[in-house]
Amino acid sequence: AVARLWEKSRRVGELPPSLEEPVSATRTESFLVFNFCERQRDLTWRRITALSAIRLEVSRRQNGKFPQLVRYSVPGGASLELVREGGPWLCLTDLRDPSDRQPPLWLIPSDGRDLPPSKPLDHRSPLFGAPRILNISMQ
Repeated sequence: AVARLWEKSRRVGELPPSLEEPVSATRTESFLVFNFCERQRDLTWRRITALSAIRLEVSRRQNGKFPQLVRYSVPGGASLELVREGGPWLCLTDLRDPSDRQPPLWLIPSDGRDLPPSKPLDHRSPLFGAPRILNISMQ
């Protein structure tokens, strides 16, 4: 049902609040679908962050410094901001409510147990002049 919806809408990784047809999924299937969607969102947000960091670097090279104010929203419920303290860093902040990080009701497994909510997908990208990071986690 989800694959047909994604094929029709071309919005892979987005879970609608409800489906037109009844769905009965096992806990493993529900977890896989929900986890896939969260990873897809994380990849999209990281791609946007990387492209924004490249644009900021181009601007820094042309003007000799980063723009004064960089803050905008990212589709799907995040915010991207240039933070200068201890950096500069390009910080992506997940602004979704905890309820938005829960799987939709139709994806709750047939055994009735809830899936764990996803963690916020916050991350920081160092820009030119930021201190070196010795251990970068790819989680």
